[in-house]
Amino acid sequence: MIVSVFPALLWPPGEGLGGWTNDPDQPPAGELPAVKPGKAPFRVGERFSFSVEYGFVTAGEATMSVTAIDTIRGHASYCLRTSATTNEIFSAFYKVDDRVESHMDVERFFSRHFMKRLREGDHKKDMEVYFEQEKMLARYVNGDSLATLPETQDVLSAFFYLRTQELKVGATFSFPCHDNKKNYPLEIKVLRKEKVIVPAGRFECFVIEPKLKTGGLMRKEAKMLIWVTADERKMPVLMETRLKIGSIAAKLTEYRLGEDDVIGGSE
Repeated sequence: MIVSVFPALLWPPGEGLGGWTNDPDQPPAGELPAVKPGKAPFRVGERFSFSVEYGFVTAGEATMSVTAIDTIRGHASYCLRTSATTNEIFSAFYKVDDRVESHMDVERFFSRHFMKRLREGDHKKDMEVYFEQEKMLARYVNGDSLATLPETQDVLSAFFYLRTQELKVGATFSFPCHDNKKNYPLEIKVLRKEKVIVPAGRFECFVIEPKLKTGGLMRKEAKMLIWVTADERKMPVLMETRLKIGSIAAKLTEYRLGEDDVIGGSE
């Protein structure tokens, strides 16, 4: 089931990756091409609502929002939040109530803080970490510390960081991420442009595919695609993970761009 809109569709938690160390006393090996942040296309008050579907069954709903600008250890940071909950019918079989929060530096667009509260069936997990970017360290509230690459992202800030980039068909972006005490090199490819219809309306979109490099190979357990609007906002419209046993999709139902009114899609 979905952990939280983008993170779960981006990749599932996994084992350590070849060439990337999790030793807190040693920096991660390898370098990634520099990807400079552009202008933020989002602002406080932005909110996306999604219908979550498992195959042909509506399983619940999810949200993604920018709620505030907070100060995290002296650094002004966007507060990014996602949630995912199952509906009453689906909860009778498998109940989900997940909350994820990230704080992203307003100037450098990397992660300063990340926390998640997961409730999925009998599984429960709570985690919180602060990123000391200047020291290339991830410090967990339980006392653990791990080395990271410079300007690392968490699984939620990674999507908002991508939205600062100029997308075009054929482009590839690579940058480091950190989750569950692991460092992950993330590669995102812009595959094509196409129109898509969801409950919120009809949109011209870029189709992007995030991939994990594992020891030089791409992870193949699931195919993950995300449709973002082909404009300056790069809003998430449709997110889909295709598995051997079916597919999970999050379809945009309504959105708010930091304004008072909820806006529908455009023709």
